[in-house]
Amino acid sequence: MKKTIYALTVAASMMLASSVQAQTETLTNKTVTDLIKAGLEKSVIITTINNAPARFDVSANGLIALKNAKVPNEIITAMVEKSSGVSTGTSGASSSGKGKPSILNHPHFGNQPLEKVTAQISTKIRGLGYGGTDVQYQLDGEAAKVRVPAGSPEVSFTINTGNGTVPSLTLYKAEVKKGSRIAITAKGRLTGMKASKNMISCNSSDLGNGVIKLSPAVKLEKGEYVFINVSLTGAADTYAFGVE
Repeated sequence: MKKTIYALTVAASMMLASSVQAQTETLTNKTVTDLIKAGLEKSVIITTINNAPARFDVSANGLIALKNAKVPNEIITAMVEKSSGVSTGTSGASSSGKGKPSILNHPHFGNQPLEKVTAQISTKIRGLGYGGTDVQYQLDGEAAKVRVPAGSPEVSFTINTGNGTVPSLTLYKAEVKKGSRIAITAKGRLTGMKASKNMISCNSSDLGNGVIKLSPAVKLEKGEYVFINVSLTGAADTYAFGVE
């Protein structure tokens, strides 16, 4: 009797495993929102994302739709990383080069290249010079097209250098003013120039295969941000994103 029960249990387990395997589907944004509506725990959904084939829409519009659907930031991050071929907890590219950024020397968030904008450097004199001078870059528009979910466990960016020189980029938080984003890179007084308080330090690490990872040293608050090569004079290519 016991042998019969054991045989039936094994057979049932094999049938169940076969059935589950046959029903494995490609995850989409709708699948994830359906799982959330069903009341599944975040950890369960993230594990499912990491272990199942997926075809997510992580464009700016796709991320906004996910946010409007009240998808938790941790799950959105897992979806972005899955789309870039990276496991949760390591935004960017892996050391094997899987999910390698597609555009050379261009910062990416997941598989999304940041918005590239040519900005003009200028100076703003305050109080007839007695209030000091600001060195700043102005970007058209109040918001970047690429949006990063606020509260993500880790926000980092990757750059494909093509095994070449790492571009000299500095991260700044931009101020939104009258249809523009203003990134102040330095402030000057009679005593000399000082780095702007809007500058954000980034830690860099070599992921191999020409890929560099940049991780802000502090948690990014909601707002607009831009990477700038401040060593250039005149116009400079900047790479913008927003945190929301």
